[in-house]
Amino acid sequence: MRRSVNDVALEVFDYGGVVYRFQVSGRLEEVTTRAPVVHIGEIAIPFRALAAFVKAQDPDVFERASFLVSPRFGLAFVPADPDWVTALARHCLPTWHALGSTGQA
Repeated sequence: MRRSVNDVALEVFDYGGVVYRFQVSGRLEEVTTRAPVVHIGEIAIPFRALAAFVKAQDPDVFERASFLVSPRFGLAFVPADPDWVTALARHCLPTWHALGSTGQA
């Protein structure tokens, strides 16, 4: 395990296959893990199809810092990178919106 504080002051616990990010107060913000297939309800979406899926299913999807962010599904990921997917707490979406915009998806 590695423990650090990232550029936005979140405490990071990196266990290799999964990364947890917390506010200093202990409130969970994000969980990142490898996800070659993402399961949403009864639907299994291969990572390579995830960007197209969220763009089609989430009218509020947006891009920030190379990430595609889906408020509806609470996900953030970089479509061009390997299959790392971040689950976002709803309360942290305004922080993602406030990041420098790279345009709408």
